[in-house]
Amino acid sequence: MLETYRSKLAKLDISKKRLAELQETLVAKGEQAGAFGAQMRKELERRSVLAAGRARDVSLERIYEAGESGLSTAAELLDRVAADRPEADKLRKGAAASAEARAALQNPPLEDYDNLTVAEVSASLEGLSVYQLDKVRRYEVAHKNRVTLLRDIDERIG
Repeated sequence: MLETYRSKLAKLDISKKRLAELQETLVAKGEQAGAFGAQMRKELERRSVLAAGRARDVSLERIYEAGESGLSTAAELLDRVAADRPEADKLRKGAAASAEARAALQNPPLEDYDNLTVAEVSASLEGLSVYQLDKVRRYEVAHKNRVTLLRDIDERIG
């Protein structure tokens, strides 16, 4: 009897581990989608400066359609996972956390961040927690992607 319970408990542990892996994967994919969306937005802004009138409208429409398509695909994948897994509520919570993480990427982690030089940002990193450093890193990757600064942050994170 005890062996049966141990066996079931071991299976639950494996299921929990797999669920945690799936949740991490979804969060990572959500963050990647957010970063990709930010890159697409920057590209659109760059092209908008160069393009005029109708060409700009066409670009906006194409990017909007690509974004909508990407969101639809992500929603379909999440629905499939949810249908296949009784732990769907936990996965949805992970997706919500991912959405919160994407929203956090829109807000600069430091005051006046977008106007700071690499040296100024590096000086501001002193004393930040690993969580705060990670937040700065994700924002930097999504917005300016300055390699020197990213190396500095990575060294501080360890």
